[in-house]
Amino acid sequence: MQTQPIVGSDVILGVLANLNCHKFVAEQNKIHHVIFQAHRHYAILKNYFVFQPTAVYSYSRSLEVAVDILRNSRVIQYDSDDYLVYTLTPMGKIIADDYLSRFTAEEKRELEEIAEIFEQECGVPIFAHA
Repeated sequence: MQTQPIVGSDVILGVLANLNCHKFVAEQNKIHHVIFQAHRHYAILKNYFVFQPTAVYSYSRSLEVAVDILRNSRVIQYDSDDYLVYTLTPMGKIIADDYLSRFTAEEKRELEEIAEIFEQECGVPIFAHA
């Protein structure tokens, strides 16, 4: 059985699979900034995301599409009506963990490191947002 090629939403799913928290900020500019900063150092991000510098922050249409895919497929969802925080859903966590098998050992290492950076910058501790 042939698997589908990896796409940008799979890469973000791989990052989410490695998070220790299940909530993260939903601010587009914050997510784009953190992934852009990591993009400079990690090949897996360079292979899937192209950033366009803007006056305010670096923006990636492909990253925006990846997040939209995960939200529309209910892997992530807004935590409440304020749209400030995303939650990785229980089914999303199962899917994310399963998708890790699609990556090479080197890609998995990069995804773990990116997740650590992402969690430091965008992660929301459980007690911070009930």
